[in-house]
Amino acid sequence: MNNYIRLFIVAVLVLLLVPAHAPAEVSGLAWGPYITGTTTDATTVNWKTDVGTAGSVEYAPDVESFSDGSFETAPYTGNDTAIYHLFLEGLEPDTRYYYRVRTGDQTSRLYKFDTFPLNNEPITFIVYGDTQEPQDGQTQLERHKPVADAIAREEDPRFVLHTGDLVNDPADMQEWDRFFMSAGDVISNTTMYPVAGNHEYQPEKDSPYYRYYLDVFQAEGNYSFDCGGVHVTVLDSNPGADFYSQEDWLERDLSQQHPWSFVAFHHPVYTSSEKNFGGWSDLRDLWAPHFGDASVDAVFSGHVHAYERCEADGIPYIIAGTGGGGSYPLRKPGIPESQVQIEDTLGYVRVQVETEPATCIFDYVQVGRIVDGEFVICEHPLVMDRVVIRKTGEGSPDLRSGWEALFRTRDRGAFPGYYTTISDLAGYFWERGR
Repeated sequence: MNNYIRLFIVAVLVLLLVPAHAPAEVSGLAWGPYITGTTTDATTVNWKTDVGTAGSVEYAPDVESFSDGSFETAPYTGNDTAIYHLFLEGLEPDTRYYYRVRTGDQTSRLYKFDTFPLNNEPITFIVYGDTQEPQDGQTQLERHKPVADAIAREEDPRFVLHTGDLVNDPADMQEWDRFFMSAGDVISNTTMYPVAGNHEYQPEKDSPYYRYYLDVFQAEGNYSFDCGGVHVTVLDSNPGADFYSQEDWLERDLSQQHPWSFVAFHHPVYTSSEKNFGGWSDLRDLWAPHFGDASVDAVFSGHVHAYERCEADGIPYIIAGTGGGGSYPLRKPGIPESQVQIEDTLGYVRVQVETEPATCIFDYVQVGRIVDGEFVICEHPLVMDRVVIRKTGEGSPDLRSGWEALFRTRDRGAFPGYYTTISDLAGYFWERGR
């Protein structure tokens, strides 16, 4: 077959079978499918049905396999339940797979996932959180979904790191429904790694609702994972968690060197929030020294429904509780560590890791603003804050070259934000030695 004809057929099949932004819900599935726990050679496909029908996953590394029947089939062999987790293993590293879920006589449309690379290479990932419904009558469909839709338009992020508080009331199954309806286009095609927030704990950690969160995502309170040269450490900052045993585990987890190392937990240790001014000092005293000792590159949190970037001991502490929850005020002036504050904003942090040279770019992408209590979507998402870390092996922060680098990038048209004056430009650059 002529190569051009073959490419045309594949393109048509992709358009028909993998619509970019079609609703994530499909016939026969109440939730999902959604992807969790991806590694270099495995992933887990998850879904929920209303009728307790198990089903199977059909998958292949190319779209054509679904037209000629050469795809692989993995049947679910566990006990009947409402939420199904089907573990796929023996996959090729750094490979895109297409998949669909079959339950009874129903078959979903086609989705995709990417296994993680073995080696250090350029990757992008997304950080955001606090997608729970505000207590003003609006739902996740009005607040969270526009943010998730913008994330779905990002170019091939390897994973999404959710910093906690997925829903407001973990006992409200209808809000869980709206979470999966809102995030469906993202988490059916991109791996999601969650952080336990305080709303996942209500009314107490050993409640059936906390165990329900664990069952939905098959994630413990603290864990870590690798994606190429990126290592991510997730901690449980909620009351009732054992902070001291986690400290011992944290020290061990961070003891091995990685090209890039990030930490995430729900409650920020630095914040200018009116309600929690200063941050969670007990966690800061216990955990932060390990971040410095291990040269952690950034720490992500949520809980405060705003965007704030702080800096302490050369480490950016980024709060991205901007997924849809009601806005929280930040005190001005903020804490000494505070560098940037953005209130009444919804959006996400895009993290781009480059290898040559070793560079990491953090962009806060604003999707909309809260104006007089109403969510106003931006005509185009705006980069409101940018931080660039470049590892040189030696050197120290150089803020002047940072301003120049940012303006040169913007002038080349590669900087997707828009600023009019130096005072409007929130962001800086430093070169960091190991």
